[in-house]
Amino acid sequence: MVKIGINGFGHIGQQVTRAAILNGKVQVVAINDPFIELKHMVYMFKYQSTHGKWKGEVEADGDHLIINGHQITVFHEHDPANIMWGSTGAQYVIESSRIFTTKDKAAAHLKGGAKRIIISAPSSDAPMFVMGVNHEKYDPSLTIISTSLYTATQNTVDGPNSDLSRHLYGADQNFPPLSTGAAQGTGKVIPNPHGYDNEFGDCNHVVDLVLYMASKE
Repeated sequence: MVKIGINGFGHIGQQVTRAAILNGKVQVVAINDPFIELKHMVYMFKYQSTHGKWKGEVEADGDHLIINGHQITVFHEHDPANIMWGSTGAQYVIESSRIFTTKDKAAAHLKGGAKRIIISAPSSDAPMFVMGVNHEKYDPSLTIISTSLYTATQNTVDGPNSDLSRHLYGADQNFPPLSTGAAQGTGKVIPNPHGYDNEFGDCNHVVDLVLYMASKE
């Protein structure tokens, strides 16, 4: 069983957790998120707007998130260097906070005992691998890699934004073209179709990627 930790329990972190549990070959042993209380983790995981209600059990017990009877240690550290991944047995860490997306920043997870880091967003300097596209090019000498999972976000109602004017309008009535991490990632692993705006891969792919990496150890 490959043991993983997840940094950032937003949409991607939750979906990777779901995918790992349903896969059965990857075990989530730790989650870190300094901004989400444990009781809110329970509610957010159980009731997911896009993918529906979790059909299994989920509850809190002390400092642990319990999903289908499996105990997951929960940390609330702001600095990834302070997350004791090693104490939980986590070998691989999925960096899904959208904050530590460079090799230098993601490397802080190694100080807590993690063996390898997978950044779940395009990185400016970490090599990218996507299952079914270029995963066979992965080299075990690499400690930090990235993969492409993120999509664009848009406000549900009109609101101020300091960036582009198309971000000002609500998603219910407007569908302006927005850049996505997934599209950027596609251009990195398939160099020719830059700008091909399509969601590429899902959270099942990152679980499969972890298993592939583990098979190369």
